[in-house]
Amino acid sequence: MPKTAATFGLEVFAAGCGCAVADSTFHPLETFKVRQQASPRPLVDIAREARAEAGVLRGWWRPAFAPTFCRAFTYTGFRIGAYPSARDAFSDRGLPDLLVRIGAGASTGFVGALVFNPLDLLRVRLQLAPSRYPTWNVAAGLRAIAADGGGVAGLWRGWPVSVARASLLSGSQLATYDTAKRSFKERLGFAEGVPLHVCCSLLSGFVAQLVIQPVDTVKTLVMDSSSAESSPARFARLARERGVLALYRGLLPALMRQGPVMLVQLPLTEQIRRVFGLGYF
Repeated sequence: MPKTAATFGLEVFAAGCGCAVADSTFHPLETFKVRQQASPRPLVDIAREARAEAGVLRGWWRPAFAPTFCRAFTYTGFRIGAYPSARDAFSDRGLPDLLVRIGAGASTGFVGALVFNPLDLLRVRLQLAPSRYPTWNVAAGLRAIAADGGGVAGLWRGWPVSVARASLLSGSQLATYDTAKRSFKERLGFAEGVPLHVCCSLLSGFVAQLVIQPVDTVKTLVMDSSSAESSPARFARLARERGVLALYRGLLPALMRQGPVMLVQLPLTEQIRRVFGLGYF
């Protein structure tokens, strides 16, 4: 039976709630990752510098916290919340199950990143330069970016690499999570519940971060730059000049963030879905 718009909206909202809690709690690690991608330095030095400048709360959590929270309810909530509906739609095409899951995840990531690219752009810029735009007023920050150059179109700076990252992220993360859940239940005898959700979530986060890290690095550099250089050109130049490993800048803080986030994000989303009467993924 087709889902109603209200049910679909509730699924996105449930995912947004779980994502907002996880992303807000571990926000500093995302900031450290972005700063390491933009300027390679030891992670400890980045954390110490941020704390020395403004203390733990203002130095670690404040930069880009507002757009991170809004992004969780919009982009992340959509790409995860819309996944079951996309999976059902792809299933009708008679494709192999794994391709169905990858395609469903990639499609929700694509749409979410394309629509909400301005929030991603504002977040990256505030993480790298906290005083550059208004701290808490997301709308004012977006207006300031548009005024900097390019108008409204400027809010979609870096959208190709952002969309590529989101498609890879959702395709790998959600397909891994979905496939692992089914396999663990059928082959290992796991029951539906928190232990299963946590195990599958951790696995999916690890796989997804390894897949997206090169594109994630280029996304940070493109969004922070005023250069007209295209994303593929930046990708190729970085690999040529500094080696393939340069594309994995910030991998350590990214993995350090993914582990705790995955302990919360998808397991909490599953429980919120259950409370809302939506069932598990």
